[in-house]
Amino acid sequence: MVKLIMRKIIGVSGVLTVLCTAILVLAKDIDRKEDKDRIDKQREYVAKEGALPLVLGIPGFMVPGVTIAQEHHFGKLKDILAEAGIPYYCITYDSAEYPLRGVADLASDTYSIAATRVIPSIVRAVKLEQERRRKNKLPPVQDVIMFMYSQGTVLSYSFVRQLHYFRREYNNFSDMFGIERQAIKDDPQFKSFIYAIDNFTLIKNIQVQREKDFVSDPDLRLFYDRTLEEMNRKYKEFESYLINPKSVYPQVTEFEPPESAKYPKQYIKLKEYALKCRKDPKEKEKFLNFIKDYSLLYDLKEINFMYFSVAGSIFGSPAANSGYELLANFPVGQMIVKGMNQIKDTRLGSFHHTRKIENLIRESKLPDYPITKHNTLFVVGCNGSRGDDLVDQPSAHISGHCYIKLDMSEENINIKKNGVIKPAIEQLPELHVVPLKVHHFPVKTFWGLGPTLPGAAYMEKGHPVLDYLFAFIKKDFNQIEHLKENNKVYMRQFMVEFTFRHITEDAETDIQIAQRRERLLAGLLPQFIKNLDVQVVKRPTEIHMQGKFFNADNLTYVLVGSYDEGLFQSKPKEEVMDFRIRAAGYDPVTLSIPIKPGKIMFVNVKLKEIK
Repeated sequence: MVKLIMRKIIGVSGVLTVLCTAILVLAKDIDRKEDKDRIDKQREYVAKEGALPLVLGIPGFMVPGVTIAQEHHFGKLKDILAEAGIPYYCITYDSAEYPLRGVADLASDTYSIAATRVIPSIVRAVKLEQERRRKNKLPPVQDVIMFMYSQGTVLSYSFVRQLHYFRREYNNFSDMFGIERQAIKDDPQFKSFIYAIDNFTLIKNIQVQREKDFVSDPDLRLFYDRTLEEMNRKYKEFESYLINPKSVYPQVTEFEPPESAKYPKQYIKLKEYALKCRKDPKEKEKFLNFIKDYSLLYDLKEINFMYFSVAGSIFGSPAANSGYELLANFPVGQMIVKGMNQIKDTRLGSFHHTRKIENLIRESKLPDYPITKHNTLFVVGCNGSRGDDLVDQPSAHISGHCYIKLDMSEENINIKKNGVIKPAIEQLPELHVVPLKVHHFPVKTFWGLGPTLPGAAYMEKGHPVLDYLFAFIKKDFNQIEHLKENNKVYMRQFMVEFTFRHITEDAETDIQIAQRRERLLAGLLPQFIKNLDVQVVKRPTEIHMQGKFFNADNLTYVLVGSYDEGLFQSKPKEEVMDFRIRAAGYDPVTLSIPIKPGKIMFVNVKLKEIK
């Protein structure tokens, strides 16, 4: 009886095994067919367009209370692009397996999510796609379109800057060293040094972004120490090789010139530079930073990157101000809500916003400014006098924003007869900005029974963003202009940000500002904050104010307003408003500032002390 039962069990088990095997074989066949179909469509795209772009989705953060995974922020984008024959990868960086550290933020050099997660993932995705194309005899990646959403736009800005600076420094080094630069690229000593840097960067990122693993695993900590030691040893060896190759190759009697195809070599210009780095710590630090970028970004230096942003929270959200204030007053909430630093950095008036606009204004004057109408487009959620329910209209782009730097202690201040000052203004270049009636997330109506209002990034067939995206992918900027002309949605909101950085003068980072503030807490700062205020004293009738926020960490007031709802059928024009600034111990000042729909006026004011 037992044997009979066992035979039946084995028989059933055998049937299940055969069935499972058949299902696996069928699944593999389906995968192979899907792969073949996808590659065939990509080849059709190449035959029609002459090239094959790559789209990378850079999602937003995992929002507290919203369970949607990062790869689903873009809805059915992957399928829509696949149908058109365009390859797509989603760069997920906030995972359940390796959650972001509590101190991971948007701005710092040490814990930046972009530096430790997003940028390395972008590099890996492009390399993976290059390998796939070589295998399938497809043309190499030449154009990468970064489809950025919410905080993904903020993180991607770090990539734009890092790639831009690397390209600039690479060209500088090429000019400095000429043929030696090309020769050193394939030098075994240089490759060995780069390999050591890659290993250390990898374990450093694990230390920063996978804190629990690092704390619990002594082998990881040991590997960190060893890779750091190896990187330093390889640098010393590389430096010695450049200065005196005989010290590394004592058995070699004659070293090759840079023009030769053989190694080891004797370098003349690089030797001089290595000696300079040995004497000058700042030059050495500059060189090491360049080499770290080289090891990461070298394969990307010739690729054309384009940036398509939807609902980007570039200059923050008022929801973060209220959320952070609530959590700061209720510490229990901090134990539940992850990412306090990200919420802190997303507040209106944050330090990295004021630093960003200063950098952008400076860089936009350079001939190789990397953000242009030919590689950048912003989709902004505009719903009447509001943004996309989370991000206000001016915060979602970097087109045409203005910057004022005013020192009231200077003698040549042009004060009008009525005591009002009209300061000089600098402005960022105008870029493609598309205002659409989209929300940050899809919005269900009538308790889910009515139509769902489109989310800015959640792509489905017929989504208003898709026409712009496909035109952008194909670099059809005439079509983009045509679509913009037929779009009758207008931006209405504006912002004015007043920052009083002179209180923490010469502080270059948020940490330095915090340290300066600590030293001031017992004296001037509490009284300054208590009495500091910005008031609107002259406002056109068609403008109403929506909110006023004070970021005490950065000593910044942000005033948000909009043009009257009765004007929604026409494009609003520039207006002028007067603002009165008062602070304890300083002369009051009234500024006359132009207000532009959809723009931010950043005002950095140094007040004059009362004598």
